Amino acid sequence: MLRILKFALATLFALAVAGLAFTMPAQAAAGAKMVNYQYQAQPNSFWCAPAAVRMAWSVVGTAPSQGEIAAKMGTTEDGTNDIGIVARALSSGGIGAYKATMVPQADKVQIANFQKDVVHTIDAGRAVVVNVAGSGVDTAGNVHSFPGHYVTVVGYETGGSVVTVGDSADPAIARYTMSVAQLADWMAPKGYASVQ
Repeated sequence: MLRILKFALATLFALAVAGLAFTMPAQAAAGAKMVNYQYQAQPNSFWCAPAAVRMAWSVVGTAPSQGEIAAKMGTTEDGTNDIGIVARALSSGGIGAYKATMVPQADKVQIANFQKDVVHTIDAGRAVVVNVAGSGVDTAGNVHSFPGHYVTVVGYETGGSVVTVGDSADPAIARYTMSVAQLADWMAPKGYASVQ
């Protein structure tokens, strides 16, 4: 069984590195909700925002290429400047109106508002794009560290207190769960794009 799992992970990694996309089916536990989306690894260190936006866009069907999204957002080797650019790109894509919300600090009010926006967006059949910086710890205890990065929230469980994250940085760790409080802390003082 372990050999089969290792082969499957190696195959997924090879496909992602080759630039091929694959669909990540919604496999939510009872009482949880997840959207279907297409995973695609980012091809370089600075296209995390185009990759995250593409994942969010793919929820509703065919998504533009990461290159088209990068051009639309003005992404450079310095990355994508802020979450407002992401919200505008998603809103202009015909998948619904998105808003950008800044999270100056992960206090109780900000965490509650973020959780409410995640649940609202996933319930609407869409995904949330989050701008993170520093280190965050997932529910399995794995540390994810970036000086600046974008990830996509594709599901939630336990009323939104735990979220499912799609991460384009490493196809071997394409999806993981994290408490909403931990993700809010990871994103502060940046922000997120969710459905209005």
